[in-house]
Amino acid sequence: MIELLVVIAIIALLLSILMPVLNTVKKSVQGILCASNVRQLSLGWFLYNEPNGGNLMRAENNELVLSSSKIIPPWAYQSEMNLIGGPDEPQVESDKVAIRRGALWPYVEHIKVYHCPADRVSRLGQMSANVYRSFSMPQSMNGDGNASGQLNPWQASKESRIKTPSAKMIFLTEFDVWVPGVMGNWGSWVMDYGNLGNFWDPIAVWHNNGGTLGFADGHAEMHKWRDRETLEMAKNFSVGNVSDPANNVDVIYMKNAYRATGRYKWLLPHSPNSPFGWFRVIISNA
Repeated sequence: MIELLVVIAIIALLLSILMPVLNTVKKSVQGILCASNVRQLSLGWFLYNEPNGGNLMRAENNELVLSSSKIIPPWAYQSEMNLIGGPDEPQVESDKVAIRRGALWPYVEHIKVYHCPADRVSRLGQMSANVYRSFSMPQSMNGDGNASGQLNPWQASKESRIKTPSAKMIFLTEFDVWVPGVMGNWGSWVMDYGNLGNFWDPIAVWHNNGGTLGFADGHAEMHKWRDRETLEMAKNFSVGNVSDPANNVDVIYMKNAYRATGRYKWLLPHSPNSPFGWFRVIISNA
């Protein structure tokens, strides 16, 4: 009897040691699969541009009607049941139908590619719309423009406008649950691009404090979020501004990846508390 108890205790001890390791491995595998999915989406986006005269598909989830003969389709439509909320299976199926109607579908005709294996939105019940799509496109890539309907200087509607495609983001994992029962990755992913810039829409931290990004040259990569405030914001499903965007390495990185045109310039001096030392980063219109 004593021997049996000792064996059970050893097994329990081993499980307590192995479970965190196995959980980390599981997240790493999910991250690899997610990066593969985003890479396929990015390649599909890239392949769409040439036969369409270099014009980008719309980053929003609704079409833009310019005239009776010119309609810009979205990469994926918004589910007609998206506003219902709750864990209803028909809503997931409705979201899949909306994906298949989008401009990207002829280039990526595999529904599982549009979903991250670590995305568990459907298990949150009333906290989020029960959507299937895990990814969004940034507003900078032919999303909605300004109040006058014109694109901002940092946005692109044609592939030729994108500067340094290998550094410009076209897809990212998004975990949008900020309105209970509503708003499951609705529209494009948006940053506040005024003044110093800041986060606006939420990000996902499904992969060991990281998210998956796809870029305009067709590649994808895992990106680790580094700032503590960024991680807290994401893990608490909250959205909005971080308190010190000028010194938040994640905001600075995403501003560069988000902007379709232009580049960063480095100036000095700045705050000694900056993760970049005495340097300050600003946006160039070039």
